[in-house]
Amino acid sequence: MSTASTSTGTIPAVPALRNRQQLAWGIVLLCFSVFCVMAALALVGLHYFVFQSTIPMRAQLQVSRATASLISADLIEQAVRNERNLGSGDVVATPQSQAQITFRDPNQDSLVVARVIVKDGAAVVVRYFVRPRFDWSSESYSVYLDDLTGELDVEITEGLSRVVTVIIETRNGARVFLEAPGRYSIAVGDAHLQVVNYEGSARLVTADQRPFPIPAAQQGMSSLEDPSQFYYAPALVNVLGAATFSSDNVLDYNTASDQASPSIWRCSSLQDSGPVGRFELITEDGFPALQLFRGENAESHGETRCIQLFYGNEGVDVSSFRHISVRVTFKIRSHSLNLCGVDGSECPLMMRMEFNTAGNSEIQHWIHGFFTHEDPIVSDYPPLCDTCIERHEMINPDRWYTYESDNLLPTLELLGKRPVSLLNMRFYASGHQYDVLVRKVELLVDQTIAPIPTTEEQGG
Repeated sequence: MSTASTSTGTIPAVPALRNRQQLAWGIVLLCFSVFCVMAALALVGLHYFVFQSTIPMRAQLQVSRATASLISADLIEQAVRNERNLGSGDVVATPQSQAQITFRDPNQDSLVVARVIVKDGAAVVVRYFVRPRFDWSSESYSVYLDDLTGELDVEITEGLSRVVTVIIETRNGARVFLEAPGRYSIAVGDAHLQVVNYEGSARLVTADQRPFPIPAAQQGMSSLEDPSQFYYAPALVNVLGAATFSSDNVLDYNTASDQASPSIWRCSSLQDSGPVGRFELITEDGFPALQLFRGENAESHGETRCIQLFYGNEGVDVSSFRHISVRVTFKIRSHSLNLCGVDGSECPLMMRMEFNTAGNSEIQHWIHGFFTHEDPIVSDYPPLCDTCIERHEMINPDRWYTYESDNLLPTLELLGKRPVSLLNMRFYASGHQYDVLVRKVELLVDQTIAPIPTTEEQGG
């Protein structure tokens, strides 16, 4: 071996490259391997981009009653009374108010994917809301709500072309998965998480990852402190039949030939003088609704009303019921009278339930009204009618609002008016001019239900 001499000693010479061909092949194979890896990554990235990547949906906050609170990414709290577009991470709170978050698909003519009603006293973080980037993707619509306190109602639209998944997480890590069209209620208190599945597919996963499916018409309750404590119970049931309106359950009171059919709304208008009010099935925001309308600068009293009768001499026996409540979703576009008129009896929307009590032959009733404006100069208009047991409610104009009463039985019992039988349920627009849309009406009871008599049972 040759060596090189220096003043400090000898250093071995660098050996000559003996197999440059092997080195070249090694470089080629290394480059090819890098190329294959990069090509595979590119294909994976392309597949993800085309079939799995997502874009934001449109999330719109609309305040139904009073004023909601919105904290956006800049951490500045804003008071919102009308509407606002939401971004990822926004916090919505409803102190003494109610708001609705509507998720729409921007690529499908703003198709409504889901609605979330943020009830009075609730707060939630709208973490993300996405859809697939391209229509040919099979990925689902996804909505993720985080850090929930209070109560939400969730409605997932039927008939969509892809699956919708709504995930709701609590502060302690429990999660709720809503995975089918339907209506749900989720309530988070200090110690419990409650999930009600009125119709659809729901699943509750506790903080320690225990899954509990919640079937339709059932509710599940989980302890937030001890996830092992979980139980099921029946959900409340609507005794009015279908909650929504269609030509199958809305008839003209004056022309309907089959007046004795159960679960049918019979509608009509009356007025002291012209013009005549009207009712009409329409579509609003993609959903069916029943419009109650009277215009043409009317200056006389009028009503447009719908009633559903519970047949039989004594009505429907509710003496064994533990719960009766009223739920209605509606929008008041406009009304001409201040508040609910001079007697508090002409609200643009009024709910009325009639019933019998024990030992009293006189028909009793519960009434609750809604309006959108009150003239501060006119102070002598009463906030309730002379037979009402609670004040009418002011909501924001031209906004969908969902009212759900408390259980009416304790209040009525304290007044000595505990119902033993229900006779009818009605809703009506009253006043001079009004334009009201009613989307859903429900009379909710616990599942110890007396059957509603059929036409044959009444000899009809």
